[in-house]
Amino acid sequence: MINPKNDFYLKRKIKEGVSFAMTGASWLSRPLGKFPDIDNALDLKSFLNLMPESVIGVSKDGRIVVWNKAAEALFGWSEREAAGQPMDQMIIPEDYRQLHNNGMKRMLETGESRVTGKNLDLQALNKKGDQFPIKLCISSTGNSDVSYLGFIHENANEIKVQKELSSKLMESEVLLQLMDLMVGSYSVDEILQKSVQVLSEKCGREVGHVYEQSEQNCVWSTKNIWNNSTGLPIKSLMEDSTTLDSEAGPWSSKELGGLSEVSWIADIQEVKPFKRQVFLREFGFSGAVLLPIKVDGEVEYVMEFFSLEKLGLTPKCLKFLSDVSVYIGKAISLKI
Repeated sequence: MINPKNDFYLKRKIKEGVSFAMTGASWLSRPLGKFPDIDNALDLKSFLNLMPESVIGVSKDGRIVVWNKAAEALFGWSEREAAGQPMDQMIIPEDYRQLHNNGMKRMLETGESRVTGKNLDLQALNKKGDQFPIKLCISSTGNSDVSYLGFIHENANEIKVQKELSSKLMESEVLLQLMDLMVGSYSVDEILQKSVQVLSEKCGREVGHVYEQSEQNCVWSTKNIWNNSTGLPIKSLMEDSTTLDSEAGPWSSKELGGLSEVSWIADIQEVKPFKRQVFLREFGFSGAVLLPIKVDGEVEYVMEFFSLEKLGLTPKCLKFLSDVSVYIGKAISLKI
């Protein structure tokens, strides 16, 4: 990576890029005074690493020569990994690479650019291969080492829209599959198995299973219906989940006594110790959901799910899960 400590022209272009991004884009609202004085910074690299926005510098041949700390956090690649790599291969989705390369070629051959000095809404690619929306401002530098600088920020509004659309699509897919259970030729156990599978795989609840209530002693016992989309060895968890009670955890007696509603725990590692906690901690499980299934008005089954991520269920999400439990209960009642 270059160290343009004394390149005052490049410093000026960075100032212009920051100023443009801040005055011309609604997604940056901090006053310019919040940034350190670049002329008084120890060196340019130190200055760039203090910036909250990702800054990427590209050479004439399209290789990365500037990559600050915020870029590391946003894209997942370290400075060492990014240095000297073709930018199109690192952060541009494959579907957009040819368009990018054509634009770079035109800029190098003619000096003409249709994108510099504009705020652009684009898709970017991180180290994991995930696409996400960004806001980008590009500034040409006239520098021999760094031809262009990109000032990048996540497009929060677009991310929100995409999450909402993804959530609606997921809900539609789940409900369509559950409706199929109502009209298809399935046994009760098949309905429970397919329901657990759908909810595990579509709703990010990687492990799920079913309890039923014993008529003799009112104990919730496992039906040995499981879905494990993690590939993790869960034999110990299955053995310790023979009954649903406060000792097995993580559910309290209060939660178990009110099985008519969805219960959930954001992080099972933050509740008091319980029997299954060792296994769940070992494999990184965090969230837990308890979903009661009513058949003809009575709770006959309970589905328990564990997720690798912490949960934050909104009222809308809880309403969706409640609706799902109703669909499953209706599908079962039609088979009895």
